[in-house]
Amino acid sequence: MLIDYRVFLVRINLHDDPPSVKVAYQFNLKDPDHKSSQVAAIRKVFHCDGLLLCTTKDKRLVVWNPCSGETKWVKPGDRYKKHDYYALGSSCKQYKILRVDSQKILPIKNKYEIYD
Repeated sequence: MLIDYRVFLVRINLHDDPPSVKVAYQFNLKDPDHKSSQVAAIRKVFHCDGLLLCTTKDKRLVVWNPCSGETKWVKPGDRYKKHDYYALGSSCKQYKILRVDSQKILPIKNKYEIYD
């Protein structure tokens, strides 16, 4: 669950009346651009096989394994935009990221990028 730009592991009990949601753990994604232990502000999260693809408030992209703490910051072919769409998936034991740069002006011309 994403709360205030942070990722939380939550427990949901559908048998409670009403159903309950409890925070079990807060994950912290260290920001490599800051010398201190500042945590990155996460805007959106996409997932596949336990990996998280996160966009940050300052328009960066990172693949993150919150269990191991491993990260891979992805360099854009073109500048990331706030309204880009993303998907994370795997094929032949390799993960791929699809980025859709959705143009909001007419005529609409979407740009697509795939990252390995």
